Amino acid sequence: MSVNILKKEFKIFQKDFFDFLKTENELPPFLIDYLKSASGKRIRPILGRLFVKSCGKDLNKNQKRLLLAVELIHNASLIHDDVIDNSDIRRGEKSLNTKFDNSLAISCGDLLLSVAMKELVKITSSNVREYCTKLMSEICLGEIDQYFCKNKIPSINEYLEKSRKKTALLFEIAVVGTAKLMSEKKFEKIAQEFSKNFGIAFQLKNDLNDIQTKNEDYKDGIYTAAVIYENEISGKISQELSECTIEKSKSLTDNYLDRAIKALNELENNQFKDVLIELTKQLKEKK
Repeated sequence: MSVNILKKEFKIFQKDFFDFLKTENELPPFLIDYLKSASGKRIRPILGRLFVKSCGKDLNKNQKRLLLAVELIHNASLIHDDVIDNSDIRRGEKSLNTKFDNSLAISCGDLLLSVAMKELVKITSSNVREYCTKLMSEICLGEIDQYFCKNKIPSINEYLEKSRKKTALLFEIAVVGTAKLMSEKKFEKIAQEFSKNFGIAFQLKNDLNDIQTKNEDYKDGIYTAAVIYENEISGKISQELSECTIEKSKSLTDNYLDRAIKALNELENNQFKDVLIELTKQLKEKK
């Protein structure tokens, strides 16, 4: 049942997104083709859709517009990340900076951001518009902070705050933004707790996977939770992680996922809530 619901929500959003791309005259055909071919899991808008439905509501036009903007912002950030990281591949496809060059890729990312902002300003709630633009500024500041903290060991709290800005805030825009558009305050706090904790755990999981496989962050002087813990234990900065360090990092991730599930348990029982909980548990079990 949960798999069917997830597939259905993905299919609905995918259609909305592709239909939007077809009607968006500002986007050049090659960029539309790229967005279609390098399609991801759409997890941020899917979480937003599922959260609204877990609250017993149907999505309205403002919520749909917000989730389209979130996906555009996410794709813009990936294009910019590929330039910053000199990445050749994105989701099994050549990255835009590889297909063309850095300057064109940056311009494409900027264009997607401008189209996303155009959608956000159409949202009728000034409160939600202000909320989204405020968090967008914080996301950008998180990237700037990361640059100036290279080759420095942060405290674990500093690292977690960076993770929130870098990753969790876009989850928050998707989930809290849609909750704010329901005009029922009781759902906003749940949305905030769920999306913040899920988003931080999502980044923690990616960071641990990176240092155990590609190790790109470490090479770039960006030290994540596992390296911070290893430094606390051994007194040195090292990419060679002890079992204790790995388990401590996993435990930190699980703690945030448990908080996310606890927040969801405040909602009334229904199939959409069950899917959200299952997705959160899957992230915990993901290798």
